[in-house]
Amino acid sequence: MAELLSDEEVERRLPEGWERDGDEIVRTYEFEDYFKGVAFASE
Repeated sequence: MAELLSDEEVERRLPEGWERDGDEIVRTYEFEDYFKGVAFASE
């Protein structure tokens, strides 16, 4: 079984633009309008 990373190690390894939200790793994307967001999500 894989060993869990500490909170500090998870934070250290997160790429730029990513963050932790509780037990989740998340990234927020913002677009100029709805249609550009939908186009991104459907790629």
